[in-house]
This record gives sequence, structure tokens and C-alpha cells, in this order.
Amino acid sequence: MLNVKVHPNPFAEGLAVDAENTTSSMLEKFETSGMSTHYASILKMMSNKPELIHSLLRIKVFQVLANYVSNVVFELSSEALTVFMEILLSENTQVQKEVSKFLNQNKEAMMEIFIELFNQDNYLAKREGMKILHEMLLNKDHNQEFKDYFIDQKEHLKFTMKSLNDESSQIQKEAFDLLLVFLQAPYDKRGDKVNDTLKNNRDPLIQFIEEFMEDNDKEKENDILQEKKRIAIRCLESI
Repeated sequence: MLNVKVHPNPFAEGLAVDAENTTSSMLEKFETSGMSTHYASILKMMSNKPELIHSLLRIKVFQVLANYVSNVVFELSSEALTVFMEILLSENTQVQKEVSKFLNQNKEAMMEIFIELFNQDNYLAKREGMKILHEMLLNKDHNQEFKDYFIDQKEHLKFTMKSLNDESSQIQKEAFDLLLVFLQAPYDKRGDKVNDTLKNNRDPLIQFIEEFMEDNDKEKENDILQEKKRIAIRCLESI
């Protein structure tokens, strides 16, 4: 018999009764000193179980996790980020389908969470959040509705273009990858305001891309980045 007092394990103690309440309880206690790693490991284990993923696929769960990701305490922020990522980018095929269904049905609310995350003064939250978003947008097999919503909204393009001038070169690169999502999308899939913004800013954008990272010797020699720049310019020239 498990001695909960000696080996506290909210997963073992409460999950059999109510996974949803157990999840909420762990999230409420997530910032308890020294416990974030413990709770994160349980939540990540749950995120890989098709029979348990529904307890994590709730807007409130992502709002709470995003709030922790933005925390100034690095351990708390990084542990919350790994849970956030494990849920959305699971390698379990069945879980992927459930996550995709959730994303497509809650695309507006989820993008609000991402935008709020990016607006926080937290380098880790912004950089890793943009990476997660980019990977989600590249999942053509599952997240098409979510992607369609992303490239339809001018505010998403506006944030992306603004981030191209971030003081961090790493965040600039993540923003460039998001810009490519817009540029490589079919014209009729992008929103009218998105297309108008790209048209109106085509020439300065091309000039910006031509000079992008050229003052960084390491990035200047990066063949992958240079190919991405060529693709971006071709797409802009065709608009």
C-alpha cells in the first residue's frame, strides 16, 4: 500500500478518482518551493496518455502554465515550459489527434495565450513559445484550421514583423520562421489585411531580408538561413 505521507504522489493518490481535479490541484501547487519538477514530471507523463490527455486540454490549464512560464524564477518557468511543450507537441499519434482537435476548436483562445506569452518581458518564454508555435503551424496533417486562423489575422503578422527587430538575434530568427509561414501560404488562404500589409511593405521587407543577419559572420555562412531568405524574397516578389 502506498504511503502517501512518506512518498507524496498526487498522481497515484488522486488520478484514479478524478484526473481533471488532480491536474488542477497540481497546477495550483506548482509554484510550491522545490515541487515544480515533481509536478512537471507527472503532468508530462499524463500528457503522453491518450486516456488522460483530456484533463490537460483545457484553456484554463494553458493559461496557468503560460503564467508560470513567464515567472522570473527560472526553475519554475522552465518546468512549466516543458509541460506546455509536451502537451502540444506529443509524439503519441492518438494524443496528437486529440491535441489537434482541441487546437482547431479553440484556435482564437489559444492564440490569445501565445500572444500574451510573447508580450511578457521574459526571453525564455518568448523564444521557446515561438518555437512551439512554429512547430504546431508546420503540422499540416493535424493543425490546418489553427494554421489558417494564424495566417488570416493581421495582428499575428504585425507581431511577427515587430519581432524581426527584437534585440535578441535568436528571437529574430524565430520570427523569421513565422514570417515564412505567412509568405509560403497560398494567397487566398491569407487574410485580406495580411495580403494588403505584405503588399504595402513588400519593397522594404525585401531589403530588410536581404540584409537580415548579414552583420553576423556566423549566420552569414549559414546555408539554411540563406536559403530561407531566398525563398522569402521569391515569395514577396510574387505578391
